Amino acid sequence: MAFYKRFRRIRGERHSALDPFKRFLRFVVIAGISITGMLVVAFLFRVPLRDDIVKKALALANEQGFQVEYQSVWGDLFGGINFKELKVIQDEEHWLLADQVNISYRLLPLLFAQKFEIRSVRIVKPFARWQLPEEKPESTEVFDPLINLNLSSLVIRSGSVELSDTMLLENIQMNAKIEIKPHSVSGRLRNLSFQTLLNDTLRFDLRQARTNFAYTVPGGINISNLNLKTGRSILKGDFYIGDSVWDITLREAKIALDEIAPAYLSGTVVAEGKVAEKPLGYSGDFRLNLYEAELGGVRIADATLILKGEGGIFDLSVIGSNPELGKVEMSGKAGITKEIIDCDLAIKDIELYESTGFPLKFKGALIASYALLDNRIKGKVVIDEANIYPIPEMDIDINGSLDAAFDFSNETGNVSGSLNDIHFQGMPWGNSTLDISFNGDSIYLREFSLNRDLSRISVSGFVKKDSVEADFNIHSFQLGSLEKFNPLGAPAEIDAKITIGGTLKTPHFSGVLLARSNEAPFKHLEASLESFNPIDLSGNLDLIINDLDGPGGKPFYLDGSVKNGRVSLYMDDRSVTTLNTSGILNVNWEKPAAVYECEDILFLARGDTISNRFPFVLGVEKDSLYIGPTFLFVGAGEVAATGSWQFNKMPHLELSFYDVTLETFGGIIGLPEGSRGKLRGQIASRDEGSDRNIIVDLGASDLHINGLDADGISFSGTLDTLRLDFTASFEKDGSITNAEGYAEYDLKDTNIVTYLDIHATIDDIGVWPFGFMKDILEVRSGLVKGELNVKGRLEDPDITGWLNVRGAELYQPVMDLSSESSDADILFKNGKVIIDRLDATIVKEKTKGILSARGDYALFAPGHPFYFGIICQNVPFSPERHIFAISSGNLTIKGTDTTPLRIEGKMEIKRGLITYGLGDEMRFISPYAPAINPNLPPPPPTYLDLSISGEDNIWIANRDMKVEVVPDLYIKLREDPNPQITGTITVKRGEYYYLANRLQFDPSRSKIVFPPTQELNPELDLWTSLRTNVIDSSSGYYQPIVAILHMGGTMYELIPEFFSDPPVWTESEVVSYLNLRIVPGDVTNPDYEAVISQVFTDYLSLGATTLIQKWLPVDIVRIENLGDKDANVTFGKYFGDRWFASYTQAISENPDNPFQFKVEYEIDKKQNIVLERDEKGAHILRWQIKFKF
Repeated sequence: MAFYKRFRRIRGERHSALDPFKRFLRFVVIAGISITGMLVVAFLFRVPLRDDIVKKALALANEQGFQVEYQSVWGDLFGGINFKELKVIQDEEHWLLADQVNISYRLLPLLFAQKFEIRSVRIVKPFARWQLPEEKPESTEVFDPLINLNLSSLVIRSGSVELSDTMLLENIQMNAKIEIKPHSVSGRLRNLSFQTLLNDTLRFDLRQARTNFAYTVPGGINISNLNLKTGRSILKGDFYIGDSVWDITLREAKIALDEIAPAYLSGTVVAEGKVAEKPLGYSGDFRLNLYEAELGGVRIADATLILKGEGGIFDLSVIGSNPELGKVEMSGKAGITKEIIDCDLAIKDIELYESTGFPLKFKGALIASYALLDNRIKGKVVIDEANIYPIPEMDIDINGSLDAAFDFSNETGNVSGSLNDIHFQGMPWGNSTLDISFNGDSIYLREFSLNRDLSRISVSGFVKKDSVEADFNIHSFQLGSLEKFNPLGAPAEIDAKITIGGTLKTPHFSGVLLARSNEAPFKHLEASLESFNPIDLSGNLDLIINDLDGPGGKPFYLDGSVKNGRVSLYMDDRSVTTLNTSGILNVNWEKPAAVYECEDILFLARGDTISNRFPFVLGVEKDSLYIGPTFLFVGAGEVAATGSWQFNKMPHLELSFYDVTLETFGGIIGLPEGSRGKLRGQIASRDEGSDRNIIVDLGASDLHINGLDADGISFSGTLDTLRLDFTASFEKDGSITNAEGYAEYDLKDTNIVTYLDIHATIDDIGVWPFGFMKDILEVRSGLVKGELNVKGRLEDPDITGWLNVRGAELYQPVMDLSSESSDADILFKNGKVIIDRLDATIVKEKTKGILSARGDYALFAPGHPFYFGIICQNVPFSPERHIFAISSGNLTIKGTDTTPLRIEGKMEIKRGLITYGLGDEMRFISPYAPAINPNLPPPPPTYLDLSISGEDNIWIANRDMKVEVVPDLYIKLREDPNPQITGTITVKRGEYYYLANRLQFDPSRSKIVFPPTQELNPELDLWTSLRTNVIDSSSGYYQPIVAILHMGGTMYELIPEFFSDPPVWTESEVVSYLNLRIVPGDVTNPDYEAVISQVFTDYLSLGATTLIQKWLPVDIVRIENLGDKDANVTFGKYFGDRWFASYTQAISENPDNPFQFKVEYEIDKKQNIVLERDEKGAHILRWQIKFKF
């Protein structure tokens, strides 16, 4: 009461404690005391409160499906909470482990501003497994934060995250700042680094990542100052992605592709520029370079892509090249919107080199449009120039255009167009069309055709799932246009009409195929098919071939058929050879394997027959061959065989044959007519496995094959998996040649025979081993003895030994030279055949000479170089009937199979005769020389360096002259077809025949000079003269006149000149004397005039043309009336084949118009003599000569 009373006031008086200011002050004091108390209580109970909050957090996490465990926790509500060995587990695929987690925050912003302000989050050695979902669920909900969170520092040290069983992020180091406000997120990634391991292999090493980032709603994502670095890559730029716009700027980008996918990619991409989507459309200015890139181990061209434009319209350029693969260059326009992408590109050059396996050259244009919403593309390809080489050296040129469209949603599309100009191996095809459509798993080929002149190829049909139906037609196709890809190797014309049905696995064919050729291995082929399946041989196939090339070049007729697997075949050469067989053929293409069950076979050859006694089986499977027990009658002999052979392994074989005549066997393999002999032998395998071997015992008697004659031949040996040991003998006329040795082999080696060791003793084996060189030197007879040893690999063995050839008859066809007796000593040493001595007696037209030679020939060196030295002593030479010479001298012949043949030396002609006439075609090679085979590559050229000289008895004798000459010539021949001849041919003595005149050559002035030019056109300087019986006295004393003919110019431009000595006659007068023996001056004698005038006057006096033609028929009667001149009548007549005379007389009598006449005498086709009297009464004698070059 005292207290109350103490503060009591009089009624109606307010106490001072109830004053507003004092009340506020009292509230503040009370609140302060309360808060202080609460804080003191909270501080005193901070640990229990922390534990209580942690328990509530664990309970909340448990409700969300997470199990949280930790070893210890410390800290308080005021500064932060720390966990040691924290575990957060959702399931086996989603959990987090961390050695330590430190969370530091400020409490007051949460209490007073409902804002989370975290100073730092530090996670030490976190290890997490967070399995990524196979497919990310689509979400249309926009992330929009509605909280306040300020994370000043997020630090992760040495973290690891398992993203899958094979992918691991480890060594994660991170430092970041994040601030979250309602409708926005921003922050800075100060540093991020980690390593990505895939299957425990380092795949990606991010060494540094820095950037600022911001996210706003509405708005977008903004990443600025991005800086990424790896071991070999760097990326710097800015990125913005908004609701309807985006912007990407690359300031620097250098990316190593093998850091992205090392198993498939390598190389470097360098890019810079900017691309963006703006309200007005897409824009950009971007450049990308690709260097040393490989995709799947295949090198890609170094390329540059340039893109620049505004408003969705871009200029696009692509340039690429690779020295091994090819090059590409294209440019044009591209239009890009959200709905469609259009492009119009000029393809300036696309080229793939041969190293790609599919060489290609292409120029043209590409016009395309891709609808993004409909997922549909359509366009047009214009082919200005396309060269395709699908097979090496196969050339296909294409021009034209194709329209194409494809709907990816419905999997439908089509390609159609025309290929206006197709050249296959240079053969043009025009008006070619293509129309093909796609629908899911179906392909419809409405039309494909190739047309050229009368030739046409057309295909139509469809493939739907596994079924197929098509029509294939060929009309007059020239198979020769395929050139080297022609399967027949010769021109042929093909016609076909084929229908294809069934399935892709079991197709069947119906129709007919015809082929005609005059150069192929057949002349006519006809194949008829009726539901024929080449897979299981069901259906029917009939085949007829006329004039099929058979053994020995004989034409055969073939008629065969396959009817549901049953095969029948008939062949004959329509003379002495016939084959008839039938059986069942089974084919298994999966293994693959084929078995022919032969029921009967009958082969008739040269009067003998081959037939089977029992049916037998022939089979092949993969790399194995099998023949069942077989017994054949071969003429009067027998053959029995059975066995199997897996390639590259020893066969199981039992083969025996007795009394088989070579005539029968030769008819099969095409041996020449007249081959004869009797064969016998046994081949049998013994033991099994690695010890298996084959015993061989073969023989022949009375053997005659194309120059090989033997009384007996035998061969026996043992063959195992690695080696053949053998002995052999050759018996002829009581002499025996023996050989023995062994050969090692490896069937898997490209050179099967790996080593040889053979010793042979040769005793009169005959000259047949020299048959291979008969085109160069034919050895017709002789005695051959010697010894040979062969050791080493088959391709270059070491051959040593010797051969002696005695009394050999040799013939050289090119020069038509024969030797009646030749001896040679031949050595084999150091890989060479050495002709140590060759002495031959050459015989021609009863003239003998001696030829000696030495030299060597490398058997196994590249190009087979050779060198021979030849000495000739009075060797007769007459390659052609117009040439005969006896010469001596030295020659060297050297060269290789691939380099020019060089012939050098000096030859002196001792005696010679050439009877070729002037203008005759001359040849210096014997007509017996073998012709060059056009099917073989041409031989290397021949180089000549020869000096030709002579002194006496060398004559040129023909219808124009007989002259003895002295040659001094040098002949040089290189690549040109004609040799270069330099030097001089001088005349020693002789005569030149001019009509009936014999003009003597002047040896002091006559010569033929060959200048040093490539053209074979010698200069002529030939002087001939004839002493006449006309005496000249104009000089004051009497001397006979000499007529002179000088032939100058060149062989192609002859210039004849006529002179007289003394020079009193003109050229025409000299010719007149040589042709008619008319002495100049005598031609004007009135007696000649009177004689000729009287003849024609008598003709005219007959008075009537009919009488003239009856008594002395004329060939020409012509009446001329020239107006102001007198009328003339002309008669002409041929007298024999050389004389022609004409006479002209005025019809009116006028002394001023005397009669005219002309007499022509044809000396030869080039020379005429004309005697005439003209209208003025003058007499003229002319010599006419015609030149033709």
